[in-house]
Amino acid sequence: MEIKIFTYKKDLKYINFLENNFQERKDYSLMDNKTIVINLVDLRKNLLGTICLLDNKHLMRYLEDTNPDAAGNYVLTASKGVHIYNFAVNKNNRGKKIGNKLLNICLYVVKNLGYEYCHCHVDNNSISQKMFYKLGFVKEHMISLETKNKDKVSKKRKIINMTFWV
Repeated sequence: MEIKIFTYKKDLKYINFLENNFQERKDYSLMDNKTIVINLVDLRKNLLGTICLLDNKHLMRYLEDTNPDAAGNYVLTASKGVHIYNFAVNKNNRGKKIGNKLLNICLYVVKNLGYEYCHCHVDNNSISQKMFYKLGFVKEHMISLETKNKDKVSKKRKIINMTFWV
């Protein structure tokens, strides 16, 4: 297994990976030269899992440009923070602790980049929520929203905003 860490540049293959594993077409909030991508790949270079980081100052600029009303859905403090998002493990590799490895690598990177805290959104009562909770993330608040899957079917969701102080 190999770890790859890089800043995002437009990549349709990566977006297809996200769509296949999230089962929805959406804006994945990938900012060229701003989003930090952490990938785990196998020896044949197959993508096993991924997670993204976005510095809060870039997140705020992104929200100002795309959805200013959404800023209240994030935990933003005066401390140096980063948003964790697009956490996905290839469907064929779930249950093999790849998600746990990704999260631990992510927290290592967050700490080494000098961030004081990180925050994420997870579906309520999801495996992701349990994984973040086991690492020490705490629930801040819940957001109710409606999303559409790639077949454009609406779904009501409860999203939990969680934080972790490094």
